[in-house]
Amino acid sequence: MAEEAKEFTPINTQEEFDARIGARLQRERDKYADYETLKTKVSQMTDYDDLKKKSEKFEAEISSLTTQLNEANTKIKGYESHSVKQRIARETGIPIEMADRLTGESEDEIRKDAESLKPFIGTGSIRSLPLHDTEQHVEKDETKAALRELSQKLKKS
Repeated sequence: MAEEAKEFTPINTQEEFDARIGARLQRERDKYADYETLKTKVSQMTDYDDLKKKSEKFEAEISSLTTQLNEANTKIKGYESHSVKQRIARETGIPIEMADRLTGESEDEIRKDAESLKPFIGTGSIRSLPLHDTEQHVEKDETKAALRELSQKLKKS
């Protein structure tokens, strides 16, 4: 190289310039030859990050919905159990007030518990809740009494 620097010859034509600089240009082009590949990879990574964020968001939503579903299923199971206990209590002659004290996971287990509890309760009359108000209301105010009577008649018709 030292010899080339001492023997400098000026470039007179475009062809000489292209020949001398061609090797240098080729080295630079080789350096950045994978530019398009890297550019594609970067855009894919950006897409990956977006997808990862969306995935995390969906996972959080799924977790929340799963929790809500489990809570709803628990409530439904409680309502079903309460309904079965009420029905079995009516069928076996156990007072409705005692229905929630029946235990068991299945209908058969609840029925067994009701049958075992029945001798302790006795064979007294079965109480049921009234469907409407059966008490007579005595009003001192005649206007109130008339309105009450009117509302009772409207309920019946």
